[in-house]
Amino acid sequence: MKDMTGETTAKVVYGQKQKTPLAYAWTWKNFETIDEVRAADALMTDDEVIKFRNDQREGKARSAAFTAAAEAAKIVKPTAENSGLIRLKDAEKNMLACKLKDGTPKYTKEQAREMAETVTGESWADYEQE
Repeated sequence: MKDMTGETTAKVVYGQKQKTPLAYAWTWKNFETIDEVRAADALMTDDEVIKFRNDQREGKARSAAFTAAAEAAKIVKPTAENSGLIRLKDAEKNMLACKLKDGTPKYTKEQAREMAETVTGESWADYEQE
């Protein structure tokens, strides 16, 4: 096995532009021989196993490093529970999904946006800069 490292920066984290790019690094172990892959009980074809497992390990390591870096920087992933903009978008999407019996949309985009503000108590104007 060979120890590997990767590093990058993210200018946007969970849809939020960062003033300073979020830097993070990750490590993983690459298989170097098919015997190492067999020993790990991870067989496909020889070349597929090596490439697939290395890519998988790097991806998991990178994802975990990104999550840890975002948490350390106190960047919270927006959800309907913590973001008025997400609540607005979800309410608008739900209104636009409403159909009349003949299948035509029940609400226009403008109506859906107005109703989303009413239902959530949020205002689109508060989020226009995002």
